[in-house]
Amino acid sequence: YVLAHAVGWFVKAFIYRNAVLLWTMGIIFEYVEFTFKYWLPNFSECWWDSLLYDLFGCNWLGLLLGTWVVER
Repeated sequence: YVLAHAVGWFVKAFIYRNAVLLWTMGIIFEYVEFTFKYWLPNFSECWWDSLLYDLFGCNWLGLLLGTWVVER
């Protein structure tokens, strides 16, 4: 789970090459997960899982490493 999310955002950094756009996409996707958790049970997760693990954990790590590699 952690590796798949981090690698996914790492690859997205190569595709989009814009950290602000990537952060916006990550925040919007977490909002979509929160919105659809009533219809799709696999989106139902704790608030700290969405913030700490997803947004500020895996997404941030993959985004940070991806944009660092793209800039080099």
